[in-house]
Amino acid sequence: MNWTEDWFLLWALVWFLALNVVPRFAQRECGLLVSVLFLAWIDLSGLSYVLSITCVSWLLLQSRANWWRSGAVILLACVGFILLKFDVSISNDSDIVIIGLAFIVLRLIHVAFEAALGRVHCGSLIDFLSYMLFLPTLIAGPIHRIDSHQRDDRRRRWDSGLVSIGLERILYGLVKIVVLGGWIGIKLENISLTVDMHVVVESWYTCFLYGWVLYFTFSGYSSVSIGLALTAGYRIPENFSYPFLASNIADFWRKWHATLSAWCRSYVA
Repeated sequence: MNWTEDWFLLWALVWFLALNVVPRFAQRECGLLVSVLFLAWIDLSGLSYVLSITCVSWLLLQSRANWWRSGAVILLACVGFILLKFDVSISNDSDIVIIGLAFIVLRLIHVAFEAALGRVHCGSLIDFLSYMLFLPTLIAGPIHRIDSHQRDDRRRRWDSGLVSIGLERILYGLVKIVVLGGWIGIKLENISLTVDMHVVVESWYTCFLYGWVLYFTFSGYSSVSIGLALTAGYRIPENFSYPFLASNIADFWRKWHATLSAWCRSYVA
């Protein structure tokens, strides 16, 4: 997914206006509507899956939380995702939909565990949908928690300082995607294709090139997500913290896709 294209920037602008310009009482609903239309524009089957699995999960978790209900939510989310993975109706953007729905499944599992432990409450259906279909994290994360999202939703207000910081983060993210991961990545790829190298050196160079493009592209997406959320008063956790400067492999994984690492420590380890 190329977040530098006009179509995504237009959706982001509409979402920003919905969360900041329309009257306060309708901001959350308008932001949710933009997210729904955005996902429908990408893939209707993906939208159908998200809406159905979210509504069913909300109904299961509304009653007195227990492990049976939470287990049903987790099973339903995983099975539905697997079935949808083999029946994506679009071609060019199929990977976008699958990656985005994977983040939604991870958020559902998080909510199911926390609800069973009595730590969170899903709130109204609009509250839950607003969290699950939060536009900045809808496609590429990071994985944000429902309790912090609900807290920001209650406290959020227009803050020109946050908007300024958010726009700066978006700019940094676009530079990472376009310049470092894109333009420079292509230049580095051309070097690997034209220079006759020893097989060992070429293998190491290929690994370096892959890591370079993946890091700056993915961290760029995360920066855009964090910045866009900040412009509306939501604080999304950082996803990358200079992972290639880590002292060991364990430290590397704490710094690389930090929200996924934290999720795994909470619900897998």
